[in-house]
Amino acid sequence: MVFIWFYVTLSPLINGPWAISAGGALATGYQSCEKYWWHNLFYINNFFDMTQNCYGITWYLAVDTQLYLVAPVFLIMLYMSWIAGYVLICLCIAASIAYVYYLTISHGFPAIMMTAFAMNDAENFGSKIADFFDLYYQKPWSRCTPYLVGIAVGYFLASGKKPKLNNLSVVSLWVLAAATALASLYGPHQYIKGENYWSTVVSGTYNNFSRFGWSLAVSWVIIANHLGWGGIIAEFMDHPMWQPLGKLSYSGYIVHFFFITYILNLDDRPSHFVSIWRSYIYAGIPTVVVSYVFAFFWSCLFEVPIINKQERKLRRKKKALLRSTTPNEQNYYYGKSGI
Repeated sequence: MVFIWFYVTLSPLINGPWAISAGGALATGYQSCEKYWWHNLFYINNFFDMTQNCYGITWYLAVDTQLYLVAPVFLIMLYMSWIAGYVLICLCIAASIAYVYYLTISHGFPAIMMTAFAMNDAENFGSKIADFFDLYYQKPWSRCTPYLVGIAVGYFLASGKKPKLNNLSVVSLWVLAAATALASLYGPHQYIKGENYWSTVVSGTYNNFSRFGWSLAVSWVIIANHLGWGGIIAEFMDHPMWQPLGKLSYSGYIVHFFFITYILNLDDRPSHFVSIWRSYIYAGIPTVVVSYVFAFFWSCLFEVPIINKQERKLRRKKKALLRSTTPNEQNYYYGKSGI
């Protein structure tokens, strides 16, 4: 909420040619914050339509928080019976997939957000974008599959079990994970260019399995690196250079959209596409650099002090619990099971 105040205060000062042309509602979204800021305070902003959207990217924080709140239901079920827990996760994933198929087919939604912008016409500008975003894109029940996969993988790793896989199986799973990730990214290449028409069934399939497949691919990378099957990839991902960037990822996410708006408004005319390399050099790279520099100071001011206070409180509670329990009980709470 502190950054929402920062965003509302400074956004009118950085608006430029992009804001009054291509930026549109994205550049003037700060006006919604003056009336609907409380949606963000309670992390329910993804349940309202686009016209009430305060700082557009925060819908993801709302979804993440909502899924975090329901995660104990699955964890408790896994703890009571791992079979019942995994069955519940699979049923919820299947329900989410069925729901996305229903929405895509019944409303004629496209495969990805980028093509939703191309679906508008002069007579009904913005309606398809609004429906796509409000009904599908920002809802937790259509976004839950990667989160549920993460819960399943996390519980498996916490159990301390290591399956026996030969080298051929490990290599095959790496190849399968890479192919799945690449298909999720580059599968709609011709579709985006307009060279290939996708039916609503195909679009629904991509809407479902691009994120589901991506989460499975990432899950294999995590499992393989954790269990010693990562090789050179594990060495690269475990390098200490990633630690500071990882700690800044949350603050970087919060601030980056503000700086996208700022950089695009620096031009003296409305923005237009020239080439992908020009976009990277003049917009992409500067946005990343400036966002992370600002995120460092923002994190030091707000995020790090709160995290340190929480950690101190948790350490005190842990010490108090250890003093009041027997060695057998301590092993139960903090043993190899990770529970």
